[in-house]
Amino acid sequence: APIHEIPQSAEDYPNCLHFVVDSSIQNSEYGNKDVLDTAARIGADAAVLADEYRDIDRTIEAILDGLELFQKHEFEGEIVIPLQPPHDECYRHLRDRGVSSAHTFALGGLKDEPDDKKKIAAAQAVREVADDPIDLHGLGFGASNEVARAIRDDPTLLDSIDSSTPLQDVLGRARPGEERQCTVAAETGAGLVESLRRLSPLVDDSASTTLDDFDGVRNCSSF
Repeated sequence: APIHEIPQSAEDYPNCLHFVVDSSIQNSEYGNKDVLDTAARIGADAAVLADEYRDIDRTIEAILDGLELFQKHEFEGEIVIPLQPPHDECYRHLRDRGVSSAHTFALGGLKDEPDDKKKIAAAQAVREVADDPIDLHGLGFGASNEVARAIRDDPTLLDSIDSSTPLQDVLGRARPGEERQCTVAAETGAGLVESLRRLSPLVDDSASTTLDDFDGVRNCSSF
């Protein structure tokens, strides 16, 4: 959840399997200290460090500052490092300045990109320059036909993506009234299951993988 929408505790959402505090890139008043403080306060599983939308130089400096702060901070969860385009160059600069590949890296700056092929190319470029295996997340990728096909063809392309499409589709159809959230939750769940199926080799048009050797996207989250 974005930092400005954070509840008093992650326990307020008992059915949430992995609670992530986002740095709210569209709200510059929140920095890395706010992110880490909030993540520690509510007991979050992970925190996304602050970055600057489509500004690689300021993003690199913000990430390095955030990691330095993290070394002395009480928050002990997972750190997610957002990369800005050109993503491979951003990753290479961070690696060359000592950033560990053990962190999770996220492809940012693509939320307004209409061409899914450019999103896929960004993931491929980072994979090519990464010396070590890394966890790579697609911010705002969604499970579009193009993205799903790319993951079926290369299950190691992305480890996770986020997509609000299943929820948004249902919210637009649900009529006002009591117990509205029950049907919204049920239909959203069904939409997520279908998205996960489309990312897997269960879809007929993928001949490059089998269910036995599939080890690709582990998580498709809706928020």
